[in-house]
Amino acid sequence: MLADIEGLQVVGQADSGEESLKKARELKPDVVLMDVKMPGIGGLEATRKMLRSHPDIKVVAVTACEEDPFPTRLLQAGAAGYMTKGAGLAEMVQAIRLVFAGQR
Repeated sequence: MLADIEGLQVVGQADSGEESLKKARELKPDVVLMDVKMPGIGGLEATRKMLRSHPDIKVVAVTACEEDPFPTRLLQAGAAGYMTKGAGLAEMVQAIRLVFAGQR
C-alpha cells in the first residue's frame, strides 16, 4: 500500500520493538511508523530508545487510542506525530510527508 505511493520508499518492517531498533540502525530511515502496541518493549519505549540513538529519525506513532494520555505520552517520548489505526491511506501519507518536512 505505502510502497505504491510516489515519493515514498518503504525500506523495512518490524514485528517487535526490539526489531524496530535493529532495523533503524541498519536501514537509517527518514520516517518510522511505530505501532504503539507491539510485542516486546512496545512502541512507546522503542520510540524513546530509537530517538536517543538516532535523533534524526522522525517517528509517527500509530495507536488505536486517540484519547489522552496516549497522544501526550507519544509526543513526550519524541514522536513527531501520531495517528490512529483507523486513518486512511491519504491521512497516513500526509502524516509521513508533514513530519518529513519538519512539521508536527
